[in-house]
Amino acid sequence: MRDTFVLYDPVGSSAGWSNFRAKLPAQCESADGCYFDADSLNYGDNLQPMTDITITACGATCLELKYDSTTGKYNYLSGVNSGYSRKINITSIGAPVNEIKVSSTVSWAQGSTRTITFSENLYNWIEQ
Repeated sequence: MRDTFVLYDPVGSSAGWSNFRAKLPAQCESADGCYFDADSLNYGDNLQPMTDITITACGATCLELKYDSTTGKYNYLSGVNSGYSRKINITSIGAPVNEIKVSSTVSWAQGSTRTITFSENLYNWIEQ
């Protein structure tokens, strides 16, 4: 998503990074986190389908992922409850913010609540 905003920025400046950052709700930087639903992608949008992704604040808890056996995909709209939930957190690094840490945590119950977290740092790699 970051690359789409930066690569397709019409003026070739850091506006793409700013537009990407503006797409992330402030709640992504809180402990509550946020989630995205790739089902909102519009592949008919030949310009930038990644910009169509909806990013939503979790609130107190993130929605449980559902498994749709007809498509073989996990989503938030249809299928059976999978027992898994996913939360994304963003941490801004530095000022001005030219780096963010994106962490994705998946939780499930197996006796007790289990979690696994993966993270990646994203940078504003466009030259000024």
